[in-house]
Amino acid sequence: MHAEAEGLDGPPSSDEGTIVNVDANRTNRGYLDGDTKACEACGEPVAVDSVHIGAWVRVADELGHVFYRLVFCDEECWAAWPTASEKSTK
Repeated sequence: MHAEAEGLDGPPSSDEGTIVNVDANRTNRGYLDGDTKACEACGEPVAVDSVHIGAWVRVADELGHVFYRLVFCDEECWAAWPTASEKSTK
């Protein structure tokens, strides 16, 4: 399975949502060998069955809250993600 990035432009503002959890040593059990998910920051494929950075983000919507399970390929992408929306709006 090769999934796209979740599609958030950056972390939610405090009135929109919350970064609930970040795990720098995340391994998603339940995926098959070779399954990937796109890095939220750069879009490169991340093998979700091996160690990567994972984050849970809760965002408010009209029905309540939606949870996003984001993946990042490395610390550099995780650190760049908060500024991605700022760069795209300039």
